[in-house]
Amino acid sequence: MRNRIASTFFVIACWPALLHGQETCLIRGRVVDAQTGDAIRKAEVRLLRYRPNLTASPGPIGSGTTRSDASGNFCLTGKVEPGDYLMVGQRTGYLNTRFGAIGPELVGTVLTITAGQSFDGIRLALIPQAVITGRVVDADGEPLSGQSVRIWRETWVRGKKHNIHREQTQTDDRGEFRLPGLAPGRYFLSAQPTMFNRFGNSEMSDHPSPRPVKTFYPNALTLQSATALELKTGQRLSGIEIQMISAMPVQVRGQLTGDLWQMPLKGSYLSLQEDNFGLESFSVGLGENGSFELSQVTPGTLRIFVGTPKQGRMPVVPRTIDVGTTDIDGLVVKFVPLFH
Repeated sequence: MRNRIASTFFVIACWPALLHGQETCLIRGRVVDAQTGDAIRKAEVRLLRYRPNLTASPGPIGSGTTRSDASGNFCLTGKVEPGDYLMVGQRTGYLNTRFGAIGPELVGTVLTITAGQSFDGIRLALIPQAVITGRVVDADGEPLSGQSVRIWRETWVRGKKHNIHREQTQTDDRGEFRLPGLAPGRYFLSAQPTMFNRFGNSEMSDHPSPRPVKTFYPNALTLQSATALELKTGQRLSGIEIQMISAMPVQVRGQLTGDLWQMPLKGSYLSLQEDNFGLESFSVGLGENGSFELSQVTPGTLRIFVGTPKQGRMPVVPRTIDVGTTDIDGLVVKFVPLFH
């Protein structure tokens, strides 16, 4: 349950100073490292209006900002209206942390402020960031530069497990990467060519050759076959190596079925898009009888979409397809009308 500090706590003085009909609130405290308790200097401290009913998560509005001194102490003043507030601190090397929160994504303690009130003794404990460093190599162990490295965090929403894309970076000329600013949790890593590298490769050639494709750590084509990384608070995880898989692009051929009379085939298309909110996508127009043939498709778990010029994307089954290293023939995709 959320802690709530009412007006009876931490009050040390009230001195009216009317500004636009409202009084000034003074908040004093200290910013420290949540693990060591050491003072943190030059941390930014902000007071945010707490609006829990606007969205599923707090929708704060800024009210004041200050920085901690060499001893970690801060004094925050500002024009504030009476109400509920959150206090958040941030500093390079730490996660944005709210006062009273035991985790970076939790609400924390709500400060209930009344006119002319002040608080003292606030301890704002910032959570150290976790960092993953490593490199991306090919099948021979040679470093691969300019590859897009993404991190996926395993989360649970309404009792279902989801892997959400959180951060991404690119490998440098030594094939190395660094992913800072991570909270403790369970993660997956993937590497894939950037758009520039992908289209600058054999895809444009009349004689395609195997090329690096999206690969999950340490050497898997799908997230389901990947190895998870467990990060602790403030952990520095180094030496992670992703060995990218090279594969020939494949063709996917099939037929759209269902109540096609409810869907105009002219100008409609079928699209395969990288699952888990990825950017990779392959599209082709539908034939007169609903047939389709996609080429240059790379391996991975892809979501299936059918779109029309006026109605946009339409629901189909199956929703996803696992593409491997061989062509797929005879894929049957069933169109599902919105109203049936």
